[in-house]
Amino acid sequence: MKATISKISSELLLIVSIIYLLFTFSFFDVNYEPLNRITFILYDIFSWIIVVVLIINYKKLNLGSFIRAIFPLILIMLVLSFNSMFIHLGRRSIEFVWTIIPVFLLITLLYRLTAEYTLKYSFKILLGLFLIYHLLGIIGALFKFDYFFGIIPNVLTDNYRYASILDNPNALGEYGFIAFFIITFYVLNTKNLKKRLLYFIWYGIIGLGLLVSLSRNSIMMVGILYLYLLLHFKHLDKFLIRIFNIINITIISALVLAFIIKTEFMINFLRLNQGLTGRMDIWGFILNSIRENFFFGIGFCSSGVYLHDYYSTQITSTHNMYLGLLWEMGILAFIILISWMIMLVVSNYRLMKKITSHYHTLLMFNGFYIAFFIGQFFEFSFLKIGAINTFMFVLLGLNQVTLIKAKEEAKTRFKVTHLITGLGNGGAESMLYKILKYANYDKYDLQVISMGDEGYYGTKIKALGIKVSTLNLKKPWYLPKATFNLIKALKDTDVLQTWLYHANLFGLIIGKLMGIKIIIWGIRQSNVEEGNNKTLTVKIARLCAKLSRFTTYILSNSDSSTDVHVELGYKKEKFKTIYNGFELDRYNYDEISNQELRKELGLRDEIIITNVARWDVQKDHPTLFKAISILINEYHVINFKLLLCGMNMTSENQALISLIKQHGLENYVILLGIRNDVNRIMSLSDIFVLSSLGEGFPNVLGEAMACMCGVVTTDVGDCKEIVGDCGIIVPKQNPEKLAQGIYRLLQLSKEDLLELGEKARRRIMGNYDIRVITRLYESLYHN
Repeated sequence: MKATISKISSELLLIVSIIYLLFTFSFFDVNYEPLNRITFILYDIFSWIIVVVLIINYKKLNLGSFIRAIFPLILIMLVLSFNSMFIHLGRRSIEFVWTIIPVFLLITLLYRLTAEYTLKYSFKILLGLFLIYHLLGIIGALFKFDYFFGIIPNVLTDNYRYASILDNPNALGEYGFIAFFIITFYVLNTKNLKKRLLYFIWYGIIGLGLLVSLSRNSIMMVGILYLYLLLHFKHLDKFLIRIFNIINITIISALVLAFIIKTEFMINFLRLNQGLTGRMDIWGFILNSIRENFFFGIGFCSSGVYLHDYYSTQITSTHNMYLGLLWEMGILAFIILISWMIMLVVSNYRLMKKITSHYHTLLMFNGFYIAFFIGQFFEFSFLKIGAINTFMFVLLGLNQVTLIKAKEEAKTRFKVTHLITGLGNGGAESMLYKILKYANYDKYDLQVISMGDEGYYGTKIKALGIKVSTLNLKKPWYLPKATFNLIKALKDTDVLQTWLYHANLFGLIIGKLMGIKIIIWGIRQSNVEEGNNKTLTVKIARLCAKLSRFTTYILSNSDSSTDVHVELGYKKEKFKTIYNGFELDRYNYDEISNQELRKELGLRDEIIITNVARWDVQKDHPTLFKAISILINEYHVINFKLLLCGMNMTSENQALISLIKQHGLENYVILLGIRNDVNRIMSLSDIFVLSSLGEGFPNVLGEAMACMCGVVTTDVGDCKEIVGDCGIIVPKQNPEKLAQGIYRLLQLSKEDLLELGEKARRRIMGNYDIRVITRLYESLYHN
C-alpha cells in the first residue's frame, strides 16, 4: 500500500512538472484575449497545486540542502522586507516580495525533485511546443495570414516582424533562444547520428523562426551561446566540430555576401539603424532616480509603476535588468543577487574541470546564464513573472541537483597524477595517452605533468579535458622552480604514477615528502646497457634500483623488462606486468584509405615496407638499411618503397641522409617524419619491420599486427611474445637474417599473406585490447 501511494505521489510530481512547463509557455504569451484575462488566475492556481504536490512528497524534499542552495534568495527577501519600511510603496513592495519570490522557490524545488526526468523527457515536450510556434510563425510570414485558426491574429510589428500566435515578436524570439539551448543540450549529450541529424533540422526551423521574429536581443543571446560553445570546441567530438565548422563558414559567408549585395536592406532588416529605440532616455531617468534611492530602492516590482507615471505612456520596463534591480532593490540586495549568480557560474566551471560525466550539462547551464544575463542589458525578465524567467528557475533547480551529483562523484573519485619525462611522440607517451583516453572519468580525477614541455601529446591530452602541466626542466638550475611547481601540482593527489627513469626518481622523492601513499613507477625498457643509452639515464636507472623498495608498485610493460631490472637490483616483489594495449577500432585495415594514401604519397603498385621509429641508437636503423641493401643486391627485390616514419626521420637529419646514401637507397626510401595518421600508414603497409636493439613492449608492432601487416622483428623485449606464430622473429643486429625474414614474407602468395595478417589481428584482439588494459592499470590504484 505504501509503495503504491509513493508511486502515485511521484507520478503526480512528474505530471505537474510537465503541465506547469507547458502552461507557462502556452498561457503567458499566446495572443488570445480570453486566455490573457485569466492568465494570472491560472498562475496562482498552479502555484498552489505545486505546494500541494510538494507537501505530498515531503519526504523527498531534502529542505536542508535546498535552503543552503537558495539561501542568497532568502537573504534577498529579508533585505527587501527591511527596505520596504523606508520606501514610499513599502506595503506594495513587501506583498510582491512574499508572493512572487516564494513561487520562484517552489519552481526551483519542484524541478530539483524531477531533474532527471525533466532533462531526459520534459525538455523534449517543451521543444515540441516551441517548434509548433516557430513553424506557425514561418507559415504566417510566408502566406501573410490575418488570423491563425480563425481567432488568433497574426501580429505584425514594424511591417516585417511576426509573432506567430504569440502577442509579441520578442516572445517568439525568447522561445527561440530557449529552444536553441534545449536542442544544443541534446546534441551534446547524444552520440546517435540519426538523432543529431534530426536536431540539426530543428536548428533550421528555430533559425528561420528567429528571422521571422527579428528579435535583436534573442538573436544576440543565441549568438552569445553559440560563441560560448565555440570557446569549448576542443571538448566536442570530431563530428560536431566538422558540422559547426561548416555552419560557421555558411553563416559568415551568407552574412558577408548579403551585406555586400544588399547593404541598405540588411541594415534595415536587422534594425541596425534603429539604435536603442529610446532606451537611453529611460536609463537616464533611472540613473537619476537610483542616486536618490541608492540604499533601499523604490520597492520590488515597482519600476513599471514609476516609469508609467513619469512617461504617461505604456512604457513599463526599464529594459535593463541591472539598472532595474538596483533601482528596485537597493545596493545590498543587488550585490547579493549578482554575487550569487557569479558564484553559481564559478561553481559549475570548477566542477566541469573535475567531473567529465556532467561536463556538457554544466557547460550548457553556464552558457544559458551568460547569454541570458548579457541579454538582460537590454531587457528586464529576471525575477519577474514570465516565461523565460520561469525557465531560469527551472534551470536553477536542475543545476542544483547536477552540482550535488557532481560533488558526490568528486568526493569518491581518486585523484591520479601522471608524471612523465616528456610528451614527445614515443611509445610511453602513446601508451599514456591511450589509457587516459579510455579511463573511467566518473571514478578518477586525472592530470598529467610533463618534466619537459607539452611536446606532441600535450595538446591531444588536453583535448580529452585533462589538465596538462609542464615543468620545463631543461637545465639543472631549473630544478628549484620545477620542484616548487611539482609540489603545487601534486596537492590532494591520491595516486602518483610515474613514467620512465627521470620521472620515477623525481616523483618518488617529492611524492614521499608530500605523503602520497600510492606511488607507481613505470619501466618500459629492456636494455639498460651503457653503450646503447645515455650515461645519465643509466646512472639514474641504477640509482632507482636502490630506491625501488620505497615504491608501491613497479609497473612493467613486458616480462623481459621485468627480468632485466630485477637483475639490476630492483625489488622483484614490487613488479606488476601489464602489456601495452591497442585501439582496435582505430588500427585496422582500410582499403579506401589505402588508395587515398597511395595517391597522396605518389605511390603506384609498389610493395610497401614500413618502419615506424624515432631516430635513435636503440632503433638500429643501420641494420635495417643493410638488410634492405641485401634485399636489393642479393634477392633482387626492387619493386618496393621503404616508408620511414617517426621523430627526426626527415631530410633535415644529415646523419640519416648520409646513411641512406651510403647504402644506395635514395630511390627506395620515403621519409615521412612525425605523422598524425600512423594508423593509415600501417594499413597501407604490406610488411612492417622492427630492427631495434632493445624494446620493452613496442606499441608499433601490435599496431601493425592490428592492421593485418606481415611483421618481421628482432628478438628483443617481448616481441616474440607479441608476434607468436603470426610473423617472423630474427636475431638483433643481424642484417642478413633480417633481409631473409623480409624476403620470406615477400615469397608468400597474396592469399597466404592475407591469412597471416588476419591471424595477427585476431591475436591482438584476443590479448591486447586497450579497454581491458586500461582497467588493469586502474586496478592498481586501489590495492
